[in-house]
Amino acid sequence: MNFTTLNIEGKQYALVPTPEMKKMVQASEMFSDVKAYDKTIREFQESGAEALPLALTKRIIKGEHPVKVCREHLKMTQAELAKKIGVTGTYIFMLESGRRKGGVATLKKLAYALNVTLEELL
Repeated sequence: MNFTTLNIEGKQYALVPTPEMKKMVQASEMFSDVKAYDKTIREFQESGAEALPLALTKRIIKGEHPVKVCREHLKMTQAELAKKIGVTGTYIFMLESGRRKGGVATLKKLAYALNVTLEELL
């Protein structure tokens, strides 16, 4: 690396050419991104949740309700899911059709029952 040192008022500074400084900034940003990625992967693995297959993710992106997509992936009926979390099948139907929004407590139960993160259901 090409740089020059300067002493100003007893403090030492490095003078780095702009192209090299840009490379340093890019490398620093890349390092930060890698650290953030590693942290996310570690937290995901520790959560015990499973990653959604690409086909399911595409369905959600196209507008299908995440609860319905995850439930069907697990080959679970609305009634089975409802029983598992202590609500009615009608409630699950209304949630999946967008007629109701679940409260935080219910969504947490759904996430646990469907083995996904809460964020994946939102």
